[in-house]
Amino acid sequence: MSWLFDQNPANYLGIVSATPDYDSAYTLSFWVRLNATPDEFFALTMLFAGFGDYDLIAVDSSGKLYVQNVAGGAASDGTFGSVDDGLWHHVGLVSDAEATTQYVYLDGVLQGTVATGGARSISNSVLYIGTFAGI
Repeated sequence: MSWLFDQNPANYLGIVSATPDYDSAYTLSFWVRLNATPDEFFALTMLFAGFGDYDLIAVDSSGKLYVQNVAGGAASDGTFGSVDDGLWHHVGLVSDAEATTQYVYLDGVLQGTVATGGARSISNSVLYIGTFAGI
């Protein structure tokens, strides 16, 4: 199944209570194909844990993959390979709670890491797919 998102902030999918066990390893993984470079910051997926803590995977206005982690008031982010070439790309974010590191993969190749912040406050968790208002 696939969905087409048009950068309209009102168009997204939300899965309530989708929180993984943040005390162990977890993976966010999906396929993406952009029809054009976004005009502005475009969220592909966001795992919102509540109280301002989240994992965000997005595309910036230059067509590059952007990953941000916010936990316990601490933020960490990074920009990685391009995904705006009209081809399908596999994106993966592997979080290792013990190493306090998130590994960013693009098409099966490790692109880099993002440090995780402090302890998370988990409440009203939602997994957003596509863009949404407030980003």
